Amino acid sequence: IEGDILDFSGTISIDPSRNPFGVDPSLALVPLNGQFLPFISFDVDYLQETRSWALFYQADYDLTDKLTLTAGIRYTNEDRDIEYLNAATPGAILNDFFAIPGLGDPTLGSGSLFETFGSTAGNFFDFTDEGLAARGLDTDLNNIDNDAVTGRAVIEYQATEDVLLYASYNRGFKSAGFNTGFLDSSDGVTVDNVVYDEETIDAYEAGFKSTFANGRYRLNVSGFYYNYDDFQALTFLGLSQFITNADANFFGGEIEAAASPIDGLDISFSVSLLDTEVDGVEDLTNGVTIDNVEAVLAPNFSLNGFVRYERPAFGGLVSGMIDWNYQGDQFFDITNSDVSEEDDYGVVNLRLAYKGGRDENYEVAFFINNLADREYRVYTFDFSAIAGFNQQFFGPPRWFGGSLSYKF
Repeated sequence: IEGDILDFSGTISIDPSRNPFGVDPSLALVPLNGQFLPFISFDVDYLQETRSWALFYQADYDLTDKLTLTAGIRYTNEDRDIEYLNAATPGAILNDFFAIPGLGDPTLGSGSLFETFGSTAGNFFDFTDEGLAARGLDTDLNNIDNDAVTGRAVIEYQATEDVLLYASYNRGFKSAGFNTGFLDSSDGVTVDNVVYDEETIDAYEAGFKSTFANGRYRLNVSGFYYNYDDFQALTFLGLSQFITNADANFFGGEIEAAASPIDGLDISFSVSLLDTEVDGVEDLTNGVTIDNVEAVLAPNFSLNGFVRYERPAFGGLVSGMIDWNYQGDQFFDITNSDVSEEDDYGVVNLRLAYKGGRDENYEVAFFINNLADREYRVYTFDFSAIAGFNQQFFGPPRWFGGSLSYKF
């Protein structure tokens, strides 16, 4: 293949020696002399090892005949290391183009497109012991050694036989880790972006649980406050998902109610309120830090429930149920970009079933899900800043079906 600007004929080859990672020529896009060559090839290879151990203790103490204290403590130690290499291997057309002096081979002087991330020509990103040492960096950068002391305390007061009051404190942590995926130095990724710190949470909750009328009615109410240090916030850099650390505060409450006013009729209902604030989010794509954003998948209002009625008929049991789920506005990206915001939506499902046979051991059921055929997204990956598109995932449309089950 020859052109007026660049001559690729000396760089394109299907010789296996030019293709040490075994790229299949049948995957190629460009023909040469009746044969096909790979257009572009990357080999992302990493190995992560984790070793963890813990000691814990928990006990219940009856302070009075109605007052109980539960207390526990835990020590956790975790060691984690990784060897990561993303290499643009020779032999593919675009890879060989990047290997032209001044473009892609870091052994051929400054100014190359894939320069500075390792001594092997064509490396996108090298986070191995050898690669770190070759660049004069600390080889401990790809090792994490964590330890944490966590615990909980819960106090419960049995006010009456049917009413329980409680308050609790829990301290927890989520391990530190490594960002992997497709690490690409041309996106501005540095070794400082690979490791993210452990997340810790102080969680406070209080509420009550109650039943009435011999268990026919139930009402539970709770409120909570969560304080996070080094909250692990998911964002994007280039084509990879990235976790960075921020600070966050969540607070909200939940009400759950259930009733069985007559035999065969069950009603359940719950509502949740949630307010989230995340500060210090690193928007790596735009190189800025963002404050006062909402957490991902955290609608400020949600509602769900069902009504189910069952009665004897046709020598068995016939039941019908309607259930619903409503979600308020929410974001799928911690930067709260406009394209990642999902408006509120509700989904309603119907189900009709018949149980028969000895001991009602078989069931025939029919259902219609998403009765109103509501279109809604369950997640998005926003690549608009780097690739001009937003990858979207939608919930299923209206659909119906049936099932037959038998218990032996």
